[in-house]
Amino acid sequence: MVAPASGASEALRLIEERGAPDIAVLDVAMPEMNGFDLLKALRARAGLEALPVIFLSARVSPEDVDAGRSLDADYLTKPYVMDSLLAAIDKLLTNPLQAAGSW
Repeated sequence: MVAPASGASEALRLIEERGAPDIAVLDVAMPEMNGFDLLKALRARAGLEALPVIFLSARVSPEDVDAGRSLDADYLTKPYVMDSLLAAIDKLLTNPLQAAGSW
């Protein structure tokens, strides 16, 4: 099941209501707080410390990519190829211990 959220507060509310997702796909540029800060907030919650995350963002600077990967998240850039996103999701769902940064 996919549960889209329009911003960080909605994402946090959905997790409170529905529980932890299997995986999160975040953008870096988001309303309310950036994706990096949202991921830090998520990982600070009990049970979400190892939440598999993919950043899907138009922010392509090496600093942004490195920042996402330093948070143990995969990082894909926009525009993206759907097969790449699906492969990243599959990889994280089948083996979440494979470290980020392999894409």
